[in-house]
Amino acid sequence: MRYVYLAGGKSRPDWRERLWTRWGERTDIVLIDPFVHSKQGAIYEFTRDDLSWIDMSSLVFALVDFERYTGTALEFGYAFAKGVPIVFVTTLPRVDSMMAAVASAVFTDLDAAAEFVERRYL
Repeated sequence: MRYVYLAGGKSRPDWRERLWTRWGERTDIVLIDPFVHSKQGAIYEFTRDDLSWIDMSSLVFALVDFERYTGTALEFGYAFAKGVPIVFVTTLPRVDSMMAAVASAVFTDLDAAAEFVERRYL
């Protein structure tokens, strides 16, 4: 069983639904949505939960579509330090160079990123 952690993407929640539609029927993967699977409310609790999910994951799939992405940047750094591959999708006009540097692949198109993940990781 492979866990795929879905990071970022607060302003366009439809991207998670698109991945659920695409991969949700598969029995060999579990999609982890931190907004659903982590305790919300106390910062310490959900941060600890999010990092624990990354520990269990074989891939971090992230969409950055909002200028304030410090939480996603933390998740990138943690995943990179743990050796978990990161697929980075961004819709921002400026790509964060440090996040791109630790990512296994960088995309501006969600479907292209999903196809890459299917070929390489799933």
